[in-house]
Amino acid sequence: MSAGRERLEVYGWTRCDSHMSQCEDLRNVNLSGHVGFDSLPDQLVNKSTTHGFCFNILCVGETGIGKSTLMDTLFNTKFENAQASHNEPGVRLKSRSYELQESNVRLKLTIVDTVGFGDQINKEDSYKPIVEYIDAQFEVYLQEELKIKRSFYNYNDSRIHTCLYFIAPTGHSLKSLDLVTMKKLDSKVIVFFLFKIVKSPDKMWQFLKVPRIVEIALHVLAML
Repeated sequence: MSAGRERLEVYGWTRCDSHMSQCEDLRNVNLSGHVGFDSLPDQLVNKSTTHGFCFNILCVGETGIGKSTLMDTLFNTKFENAQASHNEPGVRLKSRSYELQESNVRLKLTIVDTVGFGDQINKEDSYKPIVEYIDAQFEVYLQEELKIKRSFYNYNDSRIHTCLYFIAPTGHSLKSLDLVTMKKLDSKVIVFFLFKIVKSPDKMWQFLKVPRIVEIALHVLAML
């Protein structure tokens, strides 16, 4: 044992300079019979199948860009959705929950839409309601975790799991609103950037030109 180095082995743990680390020399023993912990993966699968899964999606994009159409296509169904107006005084978040089932697996899907995003003349604070909503859902979950008696068995998890950010095919550079909102959301949730494919081949080629793709890539890398 070197000077100044304390090494104690207690119950299979090694302590070096007051730091506890698991001992590497673990003993391998043979079982004399069947115990039953080999069924733990199957028990987890059965538990998840019985309780179902929860998935919350945040859709961020301008009105009429195709957020609702994409959701209908992704889940191969027709969700009830009223026609949005371009005359919203501000950005508000609209949450809709659905119970879906495929085979014997149940999914509770929540779609959060950003109504009025990008429709105002002054778009300086358009990102704030979105960020505040995400933070509020994490705060609600944290308060539930801090309770002495937690009830996660039937808890309605409203935390945002992923964000789909729709970029308008304008053919020009990214808007300042997009850049600011992307940067604010990047530290809060996983963001997927989606481009709307236009029907006209000429417009599509103009939209997918190399300088625009490089610009978007550089902005995304700058947020990492």
